[in-house]
Amino acid sequence: MTTFSPPIIERLNGNVYQLTTQTIVNRSLEETFEFFARAENLNKITPPWLHFNIVSDTPIRMGVGTTIEYR
Repeated sequence: MTTFSPPIIERLNGNVYQLTTQTIVNRSLEETFEFFARAENLNKITPPWLHFNIVSDTPIRMGVGTTIEYR
């Protein structure tokens, strides 16, 4: 079972916002890390109303300095 907390949206300054939420995942650390390490899964965890779409070529090799292009 996965549970979510309602998002907290804070206006930091001007048009900059911060979205904070918490997700509790009933999986092992290894399974959870593997899921979050794949950029392609960002579509699955981003709120639908943000219409998040990765435009970078996939699969994306994650590492220090990795850039992901999205709309």
